[in-house]
Amino acid sequence: MIRLLLRLIAVVLMGLAAKNAASQVNTEVMRKTDLKNGVYNNLSFSLGYITGNSQILRIGSSYRTDLLWKRHYAFFIADYQRATSNERLSMNKGFAHLRYGYRFYKGVKGEIFTQKEFNEFILLKDRQLFGGGARFELSLIDTAINKKDQFIMNFGAGLMHETEIFNKTELKNTRFFRSTNYISAKLYLHEKVTATVIGYYQVHPGKTRDYRVLANSGLGFYITKNFIATTTFNLRYDNDPPLQLKKYDLEINNGVSLHF
Repeated sequence: MIRLLLRLIAVVLMGLAAKNAASQVNTEVMRKTDLKNGVYNNLSFSLGYITGNSQILRIGSSYRTDLLWKRHYAFFIADYQRATSNERLSMNKGFAHLRYGYRFYKGVKGEIFTQKEFNEFILLKDRQLFGGGARFELSLIDTAINKKDQFIMNFGAGLMHETEIFNKTELKNTRFFRSTNYISAKLYLHEKVTATVIGYYQVHPGKTRDYRVLANSGLGFYITKNFIATTTFNLRYDNDPPLQLKKYDLEINNGVSLHF
């Protein structure tokens, strides 16, 4: 039990201790790794409320569908987050992401993806992505627990075209290619507890100081087979943000997820 708690704390601290993060939506944390051939759906909802010196209401919802057929894998995700503070809008963001992958060999995949996003908090009116790359997977099996894979690690590298349009005319809109690289790890700490740690690194090929990093860690508690309570920590850093914006943001979220 003590060993389990130490591992749990270590995973959380790894996400919080990361000093850099990015504005890319973190779709890696939403991947499925234990699917069989078929179609799967996931509907999530979260709600937060604070009252007293200030009144804050935050709601979030997301939907995703996954398709796995032999060597083919595709998923679609749509997410929306909105928050008010003292009856004034303080958060309004959303995105949609579509990705297709093909497994060439065991542990080696090729992928293409497209994404559309907005986020009023960072003055982002519209962000569009299109890209692709390679993905490498590693699984370590431990029969001591009732899970097929106790530890899963993934590496990815690719190239994407990014378009960003901002809400203010004094901010310069951008259109260029950017490399996108990531590493992720998922641990089955217990039959009903999972942990994830994910890091992204993106850089402008011709402008090395223009880079972004995203650190994410999360915990999932299986209340039932299809009902999961979640806690996530997100730290994002942009080394060359648009004017008026800070380089970093930190988010801590609690919610539930329903699989069907």
